[in-house]
Amino acid sequence: MLPTPCGNANAVEFISPQILLAGGTGYLAAFEYKGAKFKLLHSLSAIPVRNFIWNEKKLLIVNQGIHGIRVFSLTDTEFFLKDTLKPPFPVDKMAVSACGIWIGFSSQMYSILGIAKIECNA
Repeated sequence: MLPTPCGNANAVEFISPQILLAGGTGYLAAFEYKGAKFKLLHSLSAIPVRNFIWNEKKLLIVNQGIHGIRVFSLTDTEFFLKDTLKPPFPVDKMAVSACGIWIGFSSQMYSILGIAKIECNA
């Protein structure tokens, strides 16, 4: 069992056979399989994670609910912030286009759908 850095995980996904991402209320973490077990590779605290998507451009798109959407890359040493999107409503669901440059997102509270372009050099 892997202890999460700050509590329950809202999202968990393998992005490769050796890397597991987990995020929840107040944290985002990457674990790496090395030496016959998974070890904490990187983590960020004070970041709410409702869910996330790892895309083919190797970008991690994090839905932070009322705090918007953040786009990170994952390097060997850290999560690197590439872009931030702050819609005027809480984000419930999101999807990323196959080309990896468009984010569709919705809010159940306001019955609204938004589309934005990821503005970063991926």
